[in-house]
Amino acid sequence: DSMKAPISPYREECKEAPVEDAYEPYRAKLDCSQTPKQYISERHSSILLLGAMGALLALCGGALGASGAWRFTNSNLTLFLAPTLLGFAHCAVGVICVIACTRVKRDLEAYFETRGVNKDGKAVEAPADTIGQRLLECCLYVWLFLFILSLGCGAGLIANRRLGETHAANLAERRPGRFAEFFDDEGDAKRELVNWLLGHGISLVVLAVLGVLPLLPTIKIITIYETVQSGLEWGGAFLSIISMACAVVAALTLRYKDAVDGAAFAAPSDGALWASIVIAALAAFAGVVAWRGGYTENVRLLALFEATGVLLIPSILIAFSLMVAAVARLPPLIERRCDDVVQLLDENWWDSVLGCRKYAS
Repeated sequence: DSMKAPISPYREECKEAPVEDAYEPYRAKLDCSQTPKQYISERHSSILLLGAMGALLALCGGALGASGAWRFTNSNLTLFLAPTLLGFAHCAVGVICVIACTRVKRDLEAYFETRGVNKDGKAVEAPADTIGQRLLECCLYVWLFLFILSLGCGAGLIANRRLGETHAANLAERRPGRFAEFFDDEGDAKRELVNWLLGHGISLVVLAVLGVLPLLPTIKIITIYETVQSGLEWGGAFLSIISMACAVVAALTLRYKDAVDGAAFAAPSDGALWASIVIAALAAFAGVVAWRGGYTENVRLLALFEATGVLLIPSILIAFSLMVAAVARLPPLIERRCDDVVQLLDENWWDSVLGCRKYAS
């Protein structure tokens, strides 16, 4: 019994093992062919490259955020808040990445001084929970999230750049004093706003691509094993939160439809909303299973998550088809109930987002 030690309190299939194999399960085993110095030197180039990328993203994101804030101040067009917020978010993550890179090497050296080395001086496990690695791990998933947001918002700004013309015309008509402070004439204002929206949209797309480049060196530093495990934890948590939010939105939409007696809505819209609620509930359950399975390294829960995914993917495709059908019917439905739609949205929303006047006088 003195030669036995627990591997992990969560392990169900094997509660005891020889002392020399009693490493915590979330640290990947190494083949004992490298010394700690060699292990760290192998990742030194990735640390330097990642630090440079983080600095570049911080500079580019800060510049884009400042530009978006300045354009929003001049034009009061809400669309410029997207590059402002996303730019400053990239800047913040880039700064955190640089800070993490300045200390990750010291953290690895300190780790190997106390553990992870056998009697021959060889590294037997890959460090995965030092402070520097945890910071880089956070940057990894925030970068992925910002990539999705930046790509979507950038494409949206490019596609809707003509809203700048509408906003310029309304600004000149309703706020001539503010208009004259920043623009010379209406024609120039329209061209400037359209060009600004187009430029910021392209900048967001470029920033999204730059945000993907640091992923490979980050994975090498925090190890593939830790990336997969924490990906299940973070991904499962985000999936549950987003799914529950979608279910709430769909339920509120159904409730509003009941309030207006459903006169402006047709069956495909109903089917899409009900399917969204059911699938969102299933996705939330799958997210909880993924989080728990990744956190406890429970094989049975991970197998259940895999089985749930087999059902979830075709269900999402079906719901997406129903949503496309509902969206295709939306223009004539809105046209029949135009007054209700106009009254539903606030006057400030029409003015700031679309640059339209809600009331004639």
